Parts: sequence; C-alpha cells; structure tokens
Amino acid sequence: MKNKGIKYSAIALLSLLTLGGLFSLSVTTLNDPISKKLRTNTENSFNQYVDFLLAKAAKKELNSLDKAIMHIGTKTSIVATKFIYPEASVLLDHYVYGDGSDLKLPNSYFKTSSYLQNQIDILGKGEHELIALEQQEDWRLSLVFNPYFLDVTTDKVKIYHPQIEFAPVTAEKEPTFIAIGKMKLRVYDNLFSAMSPTPFYAYAEWENI
Repeated sequence: MKNKGIKYSAIALLSLLTLGGLFSLSVTTLNDPISKKLRTNTENSFNQYVDFLLAKAAKKELNSLDKAIMHIGTKTSIVATKFIYPEASVLLDHYVYGDGSDLKLPNSYFKTSSYLQNQIDILGKGEHELIALEQQEDWRLSLVFNPYFLDVTTDKVKIYHPQIEFAPVTAEKEPTFIAIGKMKLRVYDNLFSAMSPTPFYAYAEWENI
C-alpha cells in the first residue's frame, strides 16, 4: 500500500511538471491564439500584482506574507534568468543577498556586444561617464548597467558602475522590462529597495584588441 501511494505521488508530480512545462512553452514561445491569450493574461496579472506590492511598499504597509512572496519572486527570478541573462542574475543576487563587496562580472557577453563595440569606436579612449541606453539597443546589457561608465585604454576596456543602487520605493517608478521569449514582464527597481539591499561596485573588463 505504501509503494502504491509513492507511485501515485510520483505520477501526480510528473503530471504537474508536465503541465507547468507546457504552460511555460505556451506563454514564452508559441504564437497561436490560445498562447497569445495566456501570455497577455499572465503579463497583466504579474504587472498588476507588482504595482500592488509597490504601492504597499511606498506606504510601508508590507506584511510578512508580502515580504515572503517578494523573496520567493526574487529568488525565482534569479534562477529563471540564470541562463538567458546570467550577468543580471548574478547582479540581482548580489544586490539583494550580498554583503556589499565589489562584484566582478564575467566579460564574455560584454566584449562581444555589437552595441558596446560601436560605443567604444565612437567614444574612443578615455573615461566616459553615465551613458544611458534604450533597452532595445542591447537588452542584456540594459538589465545589468543602465546607465553605465566606460573606461577605454589602449590595452583594456572596463564597463562599470561605482554604486549599484536601485531607486527608493517612494521615487518615481522606472519600469524595466524582462523578456522571457515572447513574454515581457514589467518590474520596477523600486520594489527591490524594499528588501533592504546593500549597494556595491560592479564591473567587467577585457583586453582592448
């Protein structure tokens, strides 16, 4: 009887995982009418709940359940973006759960970014401060540094920000869109500020070839 119970539990878990995988595939990849509807409803529900939490945070009305949900959502985001936006995943983890120490990011993406290479060619050697970009110019970069500082020498390129610190909850909302396949979720940096994060210096550097 015990083995049968374990078997049924395994089947139920497998069924849930399969349904979850099909739902994820539908809202992030497929473009049929049902998937489009599911994607729109998912985006709207997510965005409305983020707005609700931010409004509570601005009024200092977050309760223990709200904070627990925010931490679950943040950790889920860190895991979910680990492979598609690895630099942003590492940066968010360090911001919310780190100790404020300097963070050196892997340079593999930055040194091959066509947007950044174009900026380096235009700006030339020197220290260039507070360069802002539109997300569509380089989506992956915008989720890590925006604005950013650029230090270009004959031998080396460094992209950095001296103090990664998101806007306070009471500041004007500045939306950031996270693209997961065809789905785009809207988040606000302000909300992470309600989780008592620690600001830090972040950078990546590579040889100037």
